[in-house]
Amino acid sequence: MPPELFPYPTAAVHEQRILDRLPGYAIDLPSIEYVRHISTTGSGESVAEGALKPEVVLNVDKLVATAVKLAAHLALSREISDDWSAFSQYATNELFKIVINTENQQLLNAAGGGADMTGFYATAGILTHDCAADVGTNETPLDSIEKSIADLRSGSALAEPDLFVLHPEDWSAMRRLKDTLGRFLLAPDPMGSSTSGSAVPSRSSKSTKSSGSA
Repeated sequence: MPPELFPYPTAAVHEQRILDRLPGYAIDLPSIEYVRHISTTGSGESVAEGALKPEVVLNVDKLVATAVKLAAHLALSREISDDWSAFSQYATNELFKIVINTENQQLLNAAGGGADMTGFYATAGILTHDCAADVGTNETPLDSIEKSIADLRSGSALAEPDLFVLHPEDWSAMRRLKDTLGRFLLAPDPMGSSTSGSAVPSRSSKSTKSSGSA
């Protein structure tokens, strides 16, 4: 007799969707124009009664963001579709997750050529911090993270970091940091993906760069 078929496929494991952690805006057309406040001329000052108030000028520019279509397709036989609905449903869900993998890669790494997005690493003008330069006494990657947060807070334009994405290998290396008595510097995380050693919510993702690029 042939073996009994288990009713469901064993599922592949995928990274979480980065876009779920980012703000979004639904559009009805292939592109959207938006106004960006890039700098401010003037500031508020103390003034005497009846005196002229100082003028403040908001310097802006206009940008156009074009939607990028990410897609794939798969083929199932009519027999599979008719006789094994559980696999058909699994295949549809798996296809969606495969496209999400591409979306994660595009959001972080795409260079903007052709039909690709301009990913985070290819975006002009972003702040960077070279962790390799943090070589002082007792310096660890945790110091580099804290310095990067300070750079965002004290840069030319105030920014409040609210998400930290790093490669699983880098996150693993950070979780294994110990003090001179062999105690872990970061509290154990039973989920294994969110940090508990930073004030910024953090995720690990294989889509991001590795080896000191956090």
